[in-house]
Formats: sequence, structure tokens, C-alpha cells
Amino acid sequence: MIKSIYLKPCEMYLEKEPAVVSTVLGSCVSVIMFWSAAKIGGMCHAMLPLANFSVVGNNPSHVNKFVDSSITYMHSRFSVWGAVPSEIEVKVFGGADMFRTESGKIKRETIGAKNIQAAFAALSALGYKITAQDVGGDSGRKLYFYSSEGRVFMKSLRNTMDAG
Repeated sequence: MIKSIYLKPCEMYLEKEPAVVSTVLGSCVSVIMFWSAAKIGGMCHAMLPLANFSVVGNNPSHVNKFVDSSITYMHSRFSVWGAVPSEIEVKVFGGADMFRTESGKIKRETIGAKNIQAAFAALSALGYKITAQDVGGDSGRKLYFYSSEGRVFMKSLRNTMDAG
């Protein structure tokens, strides 16, 4: 039986063992990498855009907190296994702007927008091409990732407001 994993913020799944990995995103970003030749997939749930590497050090829980260091870590693991960026399917989700100003407008340069920018920059710098994405907006997302198949199912979680 395939195992089921739920990723909380600052967690990552990157193993050779197949799993269905799920998470719920707001402003956080999930980057999913899948190497079809070996049927290995990984998924992160990163909260903040950029790591201060003097603080992160070798602590994996700190690495997983940041978009850029999560991507770098996944890249290093796939490299050890023999994969190159051109062989990896990359999918990016999340980065919603969940909070509005009093006027109802989304604030500029929100954490969601910064997380998206950090993901795109880190992936580009390492030579990855994004094969699918659903980023930004003002709604959360629930993801289900089948790690040995590379399939991702996403459900949009619409913001609802109580008018009464």
C-alpha cells in the first residue's frame, strides 16, 4: 500500500519510496520535482523566500523553511542520484496574496509574491524549466502529489467572507 504524507509548513518529502503527498498552501510555495526515468519525486512547502545561509547552516528544518534553500537542497539530492535539471519536471504552486488592505486591494510585494519570485529565480539559476504552475491570486490551494508518477491534483480554496 502506498503511504500518505501530509506536509506542514517547512517540511519536505524527497524519497525514493512512492507516496501520495498532500499539503495546503496560502502564501507559501510548493515546488515539486519529478524524475521520470527513476520515478522519484519531491515536494517542499516553503514559507519564506530567501534564506540567510549563516542562520540556516546544516539544519534541515531551517533549509525547508525557505523557498531558495529548499530548491537548492532538492537539486543537490537529485544530482547525487544522477539526475540533471533537463530530466526533471518542475511544477510550482502557491504564493497567494491572502490578505487585503482595508480598501480591498491586494498589497504589493506580499510574501506570496516574494515566494513566487524566489522560486522562479532559484529554478532558473539552477537550469530548471517549469513545466506547470498555478501561482499567485488570492485563494489557497490543496495539492495531492503522486511522487512515483509525477501527477499533481490541485483544488482551489476560495476565500469566503461572512457578510452578516
